[in-house]
This record gives sequence, C-alpha cells and structure tokens, in this order.
Amino acid sequence: MKVLHILARGETGGLEILCKNIALKSDWENIVCFVCGGGTICDEMKEDEIPVKILNNNFFKIKKSVKQLVEICKNEKIDIVNLHDGGTHLQIVYLLMQKKLNNIKFIKTVHTVYEKKFFVEKNKNIIKAKINYITLKKALKKSNKVICVSKAVQKSLVDEFKLQNTRVVYNGIDISSTTINKNKIIKNDIVYVGRVEKVKGIDLLIKAVSILKEKGIDTNLCIVGEGDYSVNIKKLVEELDLKDRINIVGRQNHNKVGEIMNESKIFVYPSICQEAFGISIIEAMEQGCICIAFKKGGIPEIINDYENGFIIEKESEELLAEKLEYVLRIFAEGKTEKIKEKALKTAQRFSIENTIKNLRLEYENVLNERK
Repeated sequence: MKVLHILARGETGGLEILCKNIALKSDWENIVCFVCGGGTICDEMKEDEIPVKILNNNFFKIKKSVKQLVEICKNEKIDIVNLHDGGTHLQIVYLLMQKKLNNIKFIKTVHTVYEKKFFVEKNKNIIKAKINYITLKKALKKSNKVICVSKAVQKSLVDEFKLQNTRVVYNGIDISSTTINKNKIIKNDIVYVGRVEKVKGIDLLIKAVSILKEKGIDTNLCIVGEGDYSVNIKKLVEELDLKDRINIVGRQNHNKVGEIMNESKIFVYPSICQEAFGISIIEAMEQGCICIAFKKGGIPEIINDYENGFIIEKESEELLAEKLEYVLRIFAEGKTEKIKEKALKTAQRFSIENTIKNLRLEYENVLNERK
C-alpha cells in the first residue's frame, strides 16, 4: 500500500507533525507532498529520509499542480491520495486529479470543525468564501472516505453537508519513554503553545493573568508561538503592565516546545473557536502539565473535567482566572498527582501508534472497495 499525503506547506504545525509521524512509524509506504512550499517540518522530514515532494505552486498554478501530482501518482504507483485540509486551491487540484486517476482512491482528512461564521460569514470577500464553500462541499462528496480527527469535526460535517462516508480517527502524538518527573524544575506557572491568532483566545488568558495580579497572586505566563495576532497581544501585555509576568518567546522547534511544557505547571488552551481536537493538549498532558481549556469543539473528547484536567463552560477571563487560581492552589497543596497520572494515561491512549492502527483499517477498507 502506497499513500500520497497532500498538504499546503511544510511549516511547523500539528498537522505537519502528525503526517511526519505517520510517515516515520507506519508500515506502509508514504510520500508527503507540499504543494505551496516547504518549511521547518518539511526539512525535518528530509533529514529523516521521508520521501518528500515540494511543488512551490500558488493559487494561479492549478493546472501545473494537477499535472505534477498526477505524474507523481503514476510514477510512484500510488494507491491512495490523502488530502489534509487545504483551501480552495488544493480542493480544486484534488477534484481535478480524480478525473485523471480513476484507479486511485481519494481520502480527505479534515482537521477543522466546520463553522459557518468562520468559513463564510466573516470572510470579507464573499465571492471567495462561496467558491471555497462549493469546492469544499464537492471535495467532501467526491471522496471515497472522509476522515475526521474528532467526533466534533464529524458532527459539523454531517450536519452541514449530510455526508455518509465519514469515519473518526483521532490524532496521535509520539509518546516518549519518559514518565512525569516529580522533581522537575518549574520555570513557568502557566504556558500556552500554539498559533497566535484572535480565535485562540490568548487575550483572555492575558487578562486572566492581570486579574490574578490584581488579587495579589504572583504568577507568570509563557506564550510559545507566532501569528497574525502577535502585535496585538504584545500591545495588550504593555497596556496591562504585565511585562514582568508574561514572556513571549515566539515560535520554537518541536523539541524545545516539549522542554518548555515539561518546565511548566499549567497548560492553558483558551481557544474561543470550535477546536477540532487540540493535539497540544495531549502533548502537555504527556509532559506532566495540568490542562485547562474552554468547552469548545473536540476538547471535551480529551479532557474530563476535574479528572485529567479542567474544562471551563463559557469563554471568560474571569472564569479562567478563577480556574487558574484553583489549580495554582492545589499545586501549592500538593494535590495534583492523581490528575497528572490520569492525564498521562489519556496521552498514552492518543498515541501515534493508535492513530496508525485505525488509519490502516480505513485505508484497507477503501482499497477493498475495488473488489
């Protein structure tokens, strides 16, 4: 079995790291193609001798992308094409490929919850939004199978597009052989890791730290990541006079992120959008952090409130500050070990090995449809 994974770019991100781990640990052949350019994870794949193709094409090179990908499929004798998310460009390419490759199965893996307000309503260019919607719908309908990374993703697609061909395969992480170090040196009370965008709710986290400061609670926050909202959060940190409490370190390589998590008490994922899954929550659990998140999308499929972490019902800096105060208190009282143990078991359940096992079943089922 030979699978071609199609992604937009090879930059650092949960999706890219997932594909890297699938290529490294699965027992079938994989080729990873970055249609719009390489990046950090792409370079890591090359170092690990994973077969990688970089096309460096933009939206206006759809015909070229199709031609190149069709050639790859024929030359490499690909059995399955797996498109991982992708905007209008990749969806059009994916659909045109199907017309030229009748003997190959096509799978679309969806890593995002469908939310109309983000896909259509908040898009300033209505025409582009409609085109994206139409191509997304066709790509989903024309796929032999749609793999969803959580039940929340599956429900959103079934509700909106009435799909019949969906299956859930949870994302997984590469579980290290180390266990929680009870004597680890703590450098950060709170840490956030992820893209710095408005929908990630980082402003609520910063405001929550400000509330704790007003209460006289001494705490610090480390923000790891970059994005379109970076300038805004730096300005907010200055306005709230939190420079001495908040450290913004920007984007880091994956190994460094693990170190930062391991040196932290609490991991907060304050996203205000319907998150598909939250792979960084699993990574934080594996590194011994207590995780806090809002009740959005697939996150409740990971966190069981007061068992392996904490869920906040409503997006609010006040509620987040209250939860942080509570968790900091139980840390001081030495009452976090049971939660950490359950969190580690959760992380082990969402291992890359389990992802690969379930993915193999879906791939084989699709291939058997030929018979």
